Amino acid sequence: MRLMRFNPVAEYAPGKTLVVADTLSRSPLFSMWVETDTQSDVACYVASVVGAIPASQSKLDEMKMATASDANLQSVIKFIHTGWPEHISRVPVSIRAYVQVKAELSEHNGLVLRGCRIVVPQSMREEILQKIHQGHQGLVKCRERACSSVWWPGLSTEISNLVSSCQVCHEQKRTQQKEPLISTPLPDRPWKRIAMDLCEYNHQDYLLLMGRKIRTTLPTLEKNLQPKWPSRAAVKARDEQEKAKQAYYYNRRHGARPLPALQPGDTVRFKLDHEKSWSMPAVIASESITPRSFIIKTQQGAELRRNRRHLQPEPVPESSPPATSGNTGTDTHSDTLETVLHLQALHPVRLRPGLDGCANQ
Repeated sequence: MRLMRFNPVAEYAPGKTLVVADTLSRSPLFSMWVETDTQSDVACYVASVVGAIPASQSKLDEMKMATASDANLQSVIKFIHTGWPEHISRVPVSIRAYVQVKAELSEHNGLVLRGCRIVVPQSMREEILQKIHQGHQGLVKCRERACSSVWWPGLSTEISNLVSSCQVCHEQKRTQQKEPLISTPLPDRPWKRIAMDLCEYNHQDYLLLMGRKIRTTLPTLEKNLQPKWPSRAAVKARDEQEKAKQAYYYNRRHGARPLPALQPGDTVRFKLDHEKSWSMPAVIASESITPRSFIIKTQQGAELRRNRRHLQPEPVPESSPPATSGNTGTDTHSDTLETVLHLQALHPVRLRPGLDGCANQ
């Protein structure tokens, strides 16, 4: 910390270039004890952290005033100056969330800091939360923006709830990924499952059954319909093998995975692949007879059939744990996933890995 006020440049010099021994090696200290002013060093470090926070002076002054009127943060400041109780039971319930990060807390000119981040007072949290989500960025980016400047207990959960409940973000979500391939099982005999092609020519509709023997209308026995295969088991095994291989490569190419199940009565939004946004609300009326197919009812009363991939359930915000809970401080673990917030949303910050998501923390 004592070197933070300087900007040293280190240069390597091989020993063979040192014709005369360097001064420091020939001038040792007579005493190994050097008295230092730890308080001054800490104050210098904290001041450098506050100076690096991307916030205007007017905003910092506003936070100082809000902190001064926040009873919980005033109690935190008191414990920072006098020391935290040895047992958590002696800490007021309203600030127990701060116990988990007490070693990272400091106070500077009326502001409470957690490492390199300002602890936002209760009255300003909603405003700062909206600034974090400014531009309707996704959950990961919002957490990245949050980590460079601000913190309070439960911040990670509140960001998640805000992003998941944002109407604009929900409408602009990209098309959902494909689901795993469902292969048609091999029929046991001819005509058990029929596939046909429809064709229109000169305003006339035709049914095409290419390469198929037309079924007779005369009565016949079941055994006459059984194919004379050399080995039914071998053909079925080969068919299953090829379909499994086809499904494997299809799922891998499209990153296919199952989507959450939907139930009748669920509120959804629907969008086809060529449409841009999930702007059409509807309600699941029932499941259709085919897999992954649902009958939905729009606000205009129309009933449509849509595939599961074209249905997006309305988000349900997660409930935030109460801030007064003794375990609320575990938000420090979720904060390790947060990577950078810019209060003004102007400059991206690159972080070094392994530093709890914060470059100076």
